Parts: sequence; structure tokens; C-alpha cells
Amino acid sequence: MKSNARRDDLDAIFKSASLKLQQGDARGAKQGFEKIVKRHSSHHIVWHHLGMSYQHLNEHTKALKAYRKAVNLKPDFVDSWVNLGIAYKELGSTEQAIQASEKALKIEPDHPRALNLLGSIQAQNQEFELAKESFEKALLVDANDWHAIFNLANVNLELGNYDETHRLLEPLKAVSYTH
Repeated sequence: MKSNARRDDLDAIFKSASLKLQQGDARGAKQGFEKIVKRHSSHHIVWHHLGMSYQHLNEHTKALKAYRKAVNLKPDFVDSWVNLGIAYKELGSTEQAIQASEKALKIEPDHPRALNLLGSIQAQNQEFELAKESFEKALLVDANDWHAIFNLANVNLELGNYDETHRLLEPLKAVSYTH
């Protein structure tokens, strides 16, 4: 009976922390997820969400540790590999970021966020043709992925493909911004 009450308590904390993260309260979310991992540290989803909380707070070193724990607990959890790569990229560890994105792509070859991450690293390294391929592959998976569209437009601009850049960004003219 005590075990069920403890599990219900942890579930309530997880739901509350997840809601806080969705609502932009990363600090509140972090506190909830940290409370859970202190009491029950063997679930990859909690470590993943804790990593996301840290990333939103620009605590990338802590995010790395949380994502590493998540992938150690569940090595095929592609979203943690992608986020691990993003954290590495934020810290300037390009090679580790590439390795994390490649690991994610081994698990799920058409994962749009992993392709976007890899492409953004390639663009950062001025490997524009490779970046273009990564972003185009992401768009084959999801033609409406605005991250991939914008990134591909930027790469085409770097390559001097101005007509293609214009074509990619043309739909943005229809977007209305209101404040």
C-alpha cells in the first residue's frame, strides 16, 4: 500500500513538473524533476525532462549529465540523443554533438530534429552542401518543418542560391504577426 502511495505521489509530481515545463516555468519544473530523481532515479523519461528543464535555463552542463543518464537507462531513446547533441553544441563541443546526432540517426534515420541538428552543425562548420542534404532530408519527412525550411533557406543563401532561398521563404509573406 505504501508503495502505491509513493508511486501516486511521484506521478503527481511528474505531471505537475511536466505541466510547468510546457507552460515555460523551467525553474519550477526542474525542482519537481530533481525531487523525483532523488527518490527514484531509474526512469529515463524523468532524466530526459530534467535535462530539458536545465536546457531551458541555459544550464547545459547539467543538461548533459541528465541526458547521459537518460540514454544510459534507455540507449535507444532518440529524443535524449538529439537533446544531448544540442547541449553539446551549445557548449561548443562540436564533435560530441555530431556523435550524438549520428547516434540518434542510427536509431531513427529520418528523425527530423536529429537531421536539423546535424545540418546546423554542418552549416556552422561551413559544410554547406552536407547541411543542405541534411535539411532536405528533414523536409522529406516533414515538408512543413519550419526549422528545416529556415535552415535550408540560410544554407541556400550561403551557397548563392538566391532564387531557392526566395522560394523557401515566400510562404512567410502570408504570416501575420500581431502583438
